Amino acid sequence: MKYLSLLLLFLFPAPAFADEPCADLWWSRNHLFDQAGYCFASPLGQSVFDNSDCTTKAPPKLSPAASKTVSAIREEEALWGCKVDTKATTLELQQLALRRRLEDVAVNDGLESACLNYLGPEFHVHAAARDGAPVIGTIRTGDNIGLAHYSVFEGWLFVSYGTNLYPDSLVGWVSHDFWKQCEHVAG
Repeated sequence: MKYLSLLLLFLFPAPAFADEPCADLWWSRNHLFDQAGYCFASPLGQSVFDNSDCTTKAPPKLSPAASKTVSAIREEEALWGCKVDTKATTLELQQLALRRRLEDVAVNDGLESACLNYLGPEFHVHAAARDGAPVIGTIRTGDNIGLAHYSVFEGWLFVSYGTNLYPDSLVGWVSHDFWKQCEHVAG
């Protein structure tokens, strides 16, 4: 198992949400507020999110799904003792441009598992955890699929994926049960 974990580190691009998930949690929570029209006042919020279309400086009303996700994120932030420096103007988080395309976000719990060398047929990756959501990618035979988030959306998983040829992992939502089609499983 020790060798499989080491293999995972070399073959699977390490996402920025590994080990200490605070930046990922901060972004996910605030992405939901940004979608709801919140106007960010902090330097970090203004540099990461586009205030040009904001509508309120008061916390906006969130959908039931977004409220549930925000509550779960806040619980994780409390567990990890997260203190993101909102006076900073950059956030250390991979694939920020791709993440901005997400309609739904998942909750990073700091735990990871992976499907190494997926052997099944290709399937789509979506921007949201629902049927009919925009397709933002495709998982293909040979890809590695990582799981470092839990979902509040039944039947959907938020994954990172790619091969060892990708410099960064791609991310998105899948409803495909891929675990039995992995050459190896780690984590």
